[in-house]
Amino acid sequence: MTLDTTLVDPMIGMLEGLFSEEETAIMARSSKFVERSTSRLSGRIFLMMNVLRTEGHLYQSLQDQCYYLQEAFGVSMRKQSLDERYGPQAVAFMRGCFAKVLGVHARVDGAAGLASGTARHRAGHRHGGAVLGG
Repeated sequence: MTLDTTLVDPMIGMLEGLFSEEETAIMARSSKFVERSTSRLSGRIFLMMNVLRTEGHLYQSLQDQCYYLQEAFGVSMRKQSLDERYGPQAVAFMRGCFAKVLGVHARVDGAAGLASGTARHRAGHRHGGAVLGG
């Protein structure tokens, strides 16, 4: 399996901007996804593996995921070890990550929506109460 990084590299940069190594470590520890400091599979790598597998499909096997981890991140794991990581702690960790992304998205969209809503409101007052173009 050869990893095509054409689409992945920009997304990695975007995720790295949202999730620092320290922040994902804290999130992974608080969700109990990572309990040992010597864990080979960090929260950040798990997040990236599950979000950025662009060449993968929903039905990618554990073996394929192990190959991906090795090729993309230099992390060597057995199928059974990886399988054991998919549990309630992984769900809690990923939920926390997605909540952060949605929170950032909501703040950006909310600010843009507030600005455009205010502009439409002002336009309505200038034109006899009818909001034009909105």
